[in-house]
Amino acid sequence: MKINIYILGVFLIAATISPALSSEISIDDYLSLIENQNAEINYYKTISVSLEYKFKTAYIPQNPSLELERMYIGNSEEKSFYIKQNLINPLKSNMYKKNAKLDYDSYRLEYETIRNKILTEAENVYYDYLFLLNEKKTLSDLSAVADSVVSASKYQTKKSSLDILSAETEYSDIIKRLKEIETQEKLLLNKLRSFTGDYEINFSTYISENIRSDYDKKDLISKLSLNPEILKAKKDEEIFNIALKISKMSYFPDFMIGYRKRTLPQSYDIILGMDLPIFFNKNAAQIREARLIKESYSYAYKKKFAEKEYMLNKILLNLENYINLFYYHKDVLLPKSNAEFNLSIALYQKGEADISQVTNSLKRNLEIKIDYYEYLFEFYKTKAELKELLGRKL
Repeated sequence: MKINIYILGVFLIAATISPALSSEISIDDYLSLIENQNAEINYYKTISVSLEYKFKTAYIPQNPSLELERMYIGNSEEKSFYIKQNLINPLKSNMYKKNAKLDYDSYRLEYETIRNKILTEAENVYYDYLFLLNEKKTLSDLSAVADSVVSASKYQTKKSSLDILSAETEYSDIIKRLKEIETQEKLLLNKLRSFTGDYEINFSTYISENIRSDYDKKDLISKLSLNPEILKAKKDEEIFNIALKISKMSYFPDFMIGYRKRTLPQSYDIILGMDLPIFFNKNAAQIREARLIKESYSYAYKKKFAEKEYMLNKILLNLENYINLFYYHKDVLLPKSNAEFNLSIALYQKGEADISQVTNSLKRNLEIKIDYYEYLFEFYKTKAELKELLGRKL
């Protein structure tokens, strides 16, 4: 008896997902929305902007103090007032302003680091979501074939009950995985929408399969200077260089100017003063401490650059690996696996192959297709890491 099994066109690779509908948003547009609407990004951005006002006023001296006095002497009374202004040494004041500006730059770079990490996390969630959709489609297509095979085998008395049970188990495993994907898909979609808090957004599911990695490694290494963590480490080194200069100025006095006026007798005083940095041991210890801290931040900068350079090399190797594996699956394994699966179905329909052969070829076809998508989306996730590493200026 000839057994008809309807394949539903699953043996075509069907790798590309349907183009985006007009109501769907692309990942690039969504990342722009996240940058503008994400609460955590806006929190750090607001703090960063607020520090700008701090460095702009760092050179302004403290408020002057005013003292009013009324003294009774017998039947007479004396009134006086005294106004005093402390003045930071102008050389120190200039350093304080530079230090405040560097503090602002350092925090701004910390904000950029946090922003880039959030955007990369969102990209990774998006690609995980697309991978699940592709896995779901692959499993759905193959489950229809597995169901046809199992249903047809039940009408063949000569078929081994063990083989039939094995095929039923394989089909049940596919159904189980589809049920798991349903929950995971909802979780990832909610996670993706949570970056803006808009739970009505629909996302484009189109992804290009024309992937490449022809970056100039020397050019990318030169662009590492754009990494905000490296820039922050450099700014921190500069901050403690300024701190060292300020500590050396601890030998320089600060000043005070005052004016006092009395009514009895009518008189006034002009007062000039300065502090005396006479505790030289304390000042020398502060200088030694500042010098060592500056040196430690110099090492921290070199360490940070070395870490990021290693990450760049690792990312480039991973990109190349995912590209090679992706195209090997696309050009070699998938065509062979599809052909094997088609042949096993054809032979099974003719009664020249048993159900275990169909089941085994189905399992191989399923694994190869899922691996195919895994390498594709791992490439995109790794590329997102590369963008983060280069300050999202790839």
